Amino acid sequence: MHIIMHTSEQANRQPQQAQQAQQAQQAQQASELKKELESDIARVVCCSKLMTGMTAELNLLSGGNGLFLIGENGNGKCLREGAIYDVKIALFPFDEDDDDGFRPHGAVSWANEISKTRYTKLLKHTDLSFNLEED
Repeated sequence: MHIIMHTSEQANRQPQQAQQAQQAQQAQQASELKKELESDIARVVCCSKLMTGMTAELNLLSGGNGLFLIGENGNGKCLREGAIYDVKIALFPFDEDDDDGFRPHGAVSWANEISKTRYTKLLKHTDLSFNLEED
């Protein structure tokens, strides 16, 4: 019975170790790219706290849709769904062969919700409405 418990403990440690390794890799990528922040406008499709940290699916005005960590290492506050923000983002290196569809494309280091006037004007851009159900 002692052997089974030991094996069970090892099985529980493996996912934790994998998660810690992934978080360390994301932290390293974010720190390396802090100098390369890009300004953009983003609309939030959804945002929630995942195992890897606070993560949002964003539509970027510059084009594209993807997952982004919010704050350093995903320690930021949740962005409001449907809202449009001025953002500063750091993009992570992308490898098509290694893309599983769930890795964050980058990290949002700064976000400021825009005014209602700008919101109304920006709604005309189709890039900001991808994957959003309109009422």
